[in-house]
Amino acid sequence: MSRFTNKMVDDLADKLLIGLSAEENKMVLDEFDAIDANIDLINEIDGINEVEPMTYCLDEVFATFREDIAIESVPIEDLLRNCDDTEDKEVVVPKVVGLTYATFHSRFPVESLEKEALVYSER
Repeated sequence: MSRFTNKMVDDLADKLLIGLSAEENKMVLDEFDAIDANIDLINEIDGINEVEPMTYCLDEVFATFREDIAIESVPIEDLLRNCDDTEDKEVVVPKVVGLTYATFHSRFPVESLEKEALVYSER
């Protein structure tokens, strides 16, 4: 007999704010039963209770760190020369978050984006 019920799955779905149809509920219930069956198989292994839990999948973890050496970077002025619009030492970009689909495409027509992508790929 299953340790999980339709009501348990529905309660979990409600807590996660997702609605499940009867078919989806059955699918989730079947998955829970499969996971539960695999856990039962693992628990049947002799001596499993004596095994120390691991925090990482490998026995030993070695991290090799390189020496932190400061190297000269490209001057900011050279980088900003590649930008269309700048303000002080910052790049000015058009706002796209919160735009509707129609507004976005009126400001950035697909044709211009495709041309720009072609120019970019030819560089």
